[in-house]
Amino acid sequence: MADRIMQHTNDRSPAVLSWLLMWAPPTPHFRVPPGRRIAAPAGRLSRCAFGTETVLRHVLISLCAAVIAAGQVFGQTADRAESEDLAPGHTASIRVFGSGLGKVTRLWTPFAEFERTAENSADGKLSDQAAAFSGIVPADVVPGICRYRLFGNVAATGERLLVVDDLPWIAHPDGSESVASAPLLPTTCCFDGQLVAASPRFYRLTLKVGESAAVEVFARRIDSEADPVLRVLAPGGREVVFCDDTPGLSGDAQLRFTAESDGEYVLELRDVKHGGGARYGFHLRIGQFPLIRGCYPRATQPQAAINGIGDPSAVTKVQDVPDGHDFRLTFASADKTHASADTPQTGFAHGFATAAAPVAETEPNDSQETATSVAADAVAAAGRFDRPGDADWFRIPASAGTLCVTAHTRELGSPADVVLQLWNSDGKKLAESDDNGADDAQLTTKLPGNGDYFLAVTELTDGAGDDRTYDLEIDRRGRLELTFAVDVISVPQGGTAAVPLSVRRIGISEVADVHVNGLPEGIHAHALVLNEYQKSAVLTLSADEKRNTHAEITVFGRVTADSESPAEVTFPAEFRRIEDKKSPLPFRRPRITRSLFVATTSAAPFSVHPEKQLVTLTPQSEAVVGLKIRRDAKCTEPVVVAVTDPKAPQPPGITLSDVSVAGDTGELVIKAGEKTRPGTYSLDLQGTLTGDKTTLIQPVPTITLEIVRP
Repeated sequence: MADRIMQHTNDRSPAVLSWLLMWAPPTPHFRVPPGRRIAAPAGRLSRCAFGTETVLRHVLISLCAAVIAAGQVFGQTADRAESEDLAPGHTASIRVFGSGLGKVTRLWTPFAEFERTAENSADGKLSDQAAAFSGIVPADVVPGICRYRLFGNVAATGERLLVVDDLPWIAHPDGSESVASAPLLPTTCCFDGQLVAASPRFYRLTLKVGESAAVEVFARRIDSEADPVLRVLAPGGREVVFCDDTPGLSGDAQLRFTAESDGEYVLELRDVKHGGGARYGFHLRIGQFPLIRGCYPRATQPQAAINGIGDPSAVTKVQDVPDGHDFRLTFASADKTHASADTPQTGFAHGFATAAAPVAETEPNDSQETATSVAADAVAAAGRFDRPGDADWFRIPASAGTLCVTAHTRELGSPADVVLQLWNSDGKKLAESDDNGADDAQLTTKLPGNGDYFLAVTELTDGAGDDRTYDLEIDRRGRLELTFAVDVISVPQGGTAAVPLSVRRIGISEVADVHVNGLPEGIHAHALVLNEYQKSAVLTLSADEKRNTHAEITVFGRVTADSESPAEVTFPAEFRRIEDKKSPLPFRRPRITRSLFVATTSAAPFSVHPEKQLVTLTPQSEAVVGLKIRRDAKCTEPVVVAVTDPKAPQPPGITLSDVSVAGDTGELVIKAGEKTRPGTYSLDLQGTLTGDKTTLIQPVPTITLEIVRP
């Protein structure tokens, strides 16, 4: 079975694979159509806990097919990308290195799609180890870190990262393995490359006395295994400057140095542990640009006032994106001496787009008496630690009920480690939170009554500086956290894909429904209702027959909290990898990811289609749902339709008939018992076809049950 499953997985999903296999049915062979994956959207930040209890066993048993592909195309992996001329308004070439790339035909980015060029291997087939792409970068693209995916006619890969740069591009020069053969570089340039184990890269720069150069390397920020170190040697071999980790750059490095004499200066780039290999890619830029370590606030409306962290500079361009996504922005140096229209010499940063700008802390706010006031309708706040031991206080008006404050630092590039404390107006501490597992602090408490409450935000290590920022989400009515373990979904043409979803409720017991934004024409989401007893759920997507399409989508839960406050509250879903210490996944920089890539793939061997997906019942009644089975000629065995996991909590009082369909049609009988509680529920079903050597499992579009009083 493991061999069969591995046909549909890749390097980004071994932990998912090993975890799922614990629950896989004990069949000698297990074949499933291309898998699926996810992450999601909108309007606010989200950081969901993902513990061992949050995805229940019933999701895993039935959805090996759904999760196991984990975003790569039948074992395809993308280790790194090396680009040339990937600049706004230019025709770019992108070469991706990895394995299993023979079926890839296109490279997707949010701003353009790049066609694979005719670069064949010796046997005339497309290479499995490298794929080259070419296309035009729109002139209005904002430079910076950008996500990409590879896809073909089967499925799509998980999210990878590359750098769009407005500096002049050059190909990686030969001879950089030693100081003696170090290539001479232009004083303004950028390029992609790869580190080799135990062999630093060396480059030469010719400078005159008094001339300066800025150097920046992107590695950890683009999910490279490399932890880069930069070093500059003067013409005589003396070390001029050394940089390992620059605060706020996730382990990357940047530096600026000034020539003390005329001559050739040597730039050394290596991994801190002298590592190297296929996953040790980097992007190096050299010029007169400002050294930017981030922005403040890091989570805000893209067009709001944003300040750069680092060298004095001004924002020149902000990417216009919908909330729930990263945005890129460029900063121009205050010194325009070296900038031009063709070479603007900008520094890069990225932020996270939200629907509303945060309330910024205002000094002095070191006590309850001087606390920064947060409006009753404000949902976010932001601040920074200006000095060691700094404490920022916020006055938060709230009603009796659950208050949840969620901090975001590392996911947004800040090195701060936040501690949250909540106090009442009498000076009594009500709650405190440091770390929330592997995530930043999240403070949750039940407030005894209406009034003003005071939130103290401090840095655990007393660290300070303009880069030690924090962003806070403030949920006064509780919080619903939805999490996906995969970020790509492959939907079979004419069939259905299932997306496992974990559910965590914080002070919210109301029924929630799940919605999807951005679906392309030809792919449809089925209604999904989350009841108070559910810790997991299944979102199903179906595709039209013979439909080739793809898109990035977002998923969110919607709650109407209570009759007194009927306004709807939405909570975005978020991608969270399942980590496994025994099978470590490739490095991935902590970040908030909600973009879920969905693409159609070839038809599944069989599929199950209920004739109606909304069933209304009263207690002590039953309904019959017709089932249509579409199958390949080779799939002649009966298809058994049942709940995904009988051990998972089902709608109380609901029973289903046993269904085994030998032909093309069948019937499912749904009965509501005497004690069935009125409400709306979702049925998670699957179809199973067992042959002599192979078991096939396909999800069934979700059926919504509406139980009403007689």
